[in-house]
Parts: sequence; C-alpha cells; structure tokens
Amino acid sequence: MEQILATIGDAIGSIVDNPVVQFGLQLFAIYWVILWLAAAYWAFRDMQLRTENPIVPYLASALIVVFTPVGFPLAIFTYRIVRPQERIGDIYERNLAEEAMLAEIETIRHCPTCDRRADPGWIICPTCRTRLNRVCPNCTKLVGLDWSLCAWCGKDFERREAAAVAVPVSPVSPVSQVVRVPARDASPEPAVGRAAVIMRRQGLGGSIVASVSKAAVVPGKEAVAYGGSKAALLQALRVAAVELGPDNIRVNSINADQVETPLFLQFVKERAASRGVTVEEQLEVYRKRNLMGASLIPTEAVADLAVLLASCKFRYTTGNFLTVDGGLPEAFPR
Repeated sequence: MEQILATIGDAIGSIVDNPVVQFGLQLFAIYWVILWLAAAYWAFRDMQLRTENPIVPYLASALIVVFTPVGFPLAIFTYRIVRPQERIGDIYERNLAEEAMLAEIETIRHCPTCDRRADPGWIICPTCRTRLNRVCPNCTKLVGLDWSLCAWCGKDFERREAAAVAVPVSPVSPVSQVVRVPARDASPEPAVGRAAVIMRRQGLGGSIVASVSKAAVVPGKEAVAYGGSKAALLQALRVAAVELGPDNIRVNSINADQVETPLFLQFVKERAASRGVTVEEQLEVYRKRNLMGASLIPTEAVADLAVLLASCKFRYTTGNFLTVDGGLPEAFPR
C-alpha cells in the first residue's frame, strides 16, 4: 500500500516539477492576481454608478483588496449583497419618468369648479355649468376665457377703453371668467346694465355682485349724498334682481364697513382730527360698536365673500345683501 502511495506521489511530483506545468501554474497565478486587482477596480467603478458619496467607492475597492487574492471571490459575493440595488442613472430615469407622467396628467383639463375631466372642445361643463371656453364672434372657433385676442383670426377682444368693472358671467363660473365693462360705464348702474345685456345675449345666466355700504340701510349725520346714493344703488340692484331673475342672472350685494383700505384709513384720520382724538382712539370706537369687536377688516374678507356669492354655492340666491362689518345690529337686514 505504501509503495502504491509512493508511486502516486512520485507521479504527481514529476508532473508538478515539469517545466511546462510550472510555467502554466505561474501564468494562472499571474492571471488570478490580475483578476483580483480587476475585481477591486470593478467594485470601485460599480459603486461610483450607485452612490454620490465620493468615499464609498474607495471602501468597496478596499474590501476586495483586503480579502487578498485568496479570498476575494468571497468579498465579491459580499459586495454584491450589500451594494445599492439601483444605479444613480436608473433612479434619475425613474424620477424623470414620474415627472413626465405628472406633467402629462396636469395637462389634462379639468373643470375648475367640480374638477370633472373636461374635453378641450367643451364650452360649458355639463355637470356644474361652469363656462370653460367661448366662441370667437369673428371666426366662430373656440378660444380661452383669458385670451385677449383670437389666436386664429386675430380678433381683439379688448376694447380701447380701460376695463373698470369685472362681473362673472356664468351662474357657477370661477371669477376668472368676466365681462369687461368700458371705463365710461364704470359707475355701478351702467356697469350692471351692460353686464346684463351681455349675459342675456349669451343665454347662460350669470352672477352680478356689487359692493354697496352699510350707509344704504343705516342713516348717518351729514351723509345725505353718500347715504342716499348707496340706498339708491341697493334698491337698483334689487330691481335688477327682479328683472334679471327669469334669465337666470343673479344679483347680490355686499355691505361692508371699516374695511382696511387707503380711503377708509384716510377717513379715520379725518374723523379723528375733527373730534380731537387719536387714530387709535377712533379705531377703538369702531371696534366697540360691532358685536364681534372687529377693528380693521381685511379686504380679503370682502373678496372671499364676493367669490362665494359668484360661485355655484349661491346659485339659488338673488336680490340679497350680506354684511362684512363684524356685526352691526343697526345694519341687520329687516
């Protein structure tokens, strides 16, 4: 048995000692070392594609080097487990695809009132009756509500007079849809009349919201002209509501008081000077006379109410006025 083993050992030794085999083993060892170094470089380059951290690629390469040519296959196996699953380019590409999808979704038009998906060729939303487009009177093509001229025929929708009053024309339309009234009709009564003419011609109904004043219902000293004009305006709006109701055109008004505008602040200064008090003391007088103890009311409160009155939420309300005054009992509707 020993002789057989010795014979086998001698045969293996003679093979190993063969110059050709020795040369082959040396070549394999050189190839293995090159493969080890190439694996370290591959890990470095691969990690650069997967992270923006400049240090991590060097750590990945060091992991392969530390395991030496003997154990670097195990290091490669470990690296493939712990490395990030996605490359930076893949992440960027996915993010771009998501942004492109979101942008495409945003280009799909929806009704601004009920958020229903709207066809580009619709003029009115069939759900809430919001006006979506209008027809050019010159070429009869659809144009946007905010277009100042027709892109197809060049028809100029703007008049040479400056626009002074904007009135929503659809009974449930957003405020962006307006009838432009020339400057010569900027006073309330002509403005309402002109808007009513356009709304009747369109046949879509509409909503007219006017700003009046508490002076329309609350008399004050030395305010005959002002109070009388406001009372006349309020009555004119009520008459307009009666006349325009059959055309589905709503007419409502807002009675506001002590709104923080430059005109009112100037009035407060003049009133305080005439009474020999400070502006703060005069504002305190105004604050105490309303139930909610409001001092200066922001203009946004009046604007919000105007938008609400023009919206579909008040589509069955006409001929009324709402107050924005903090609660003045003498100005309550009777």
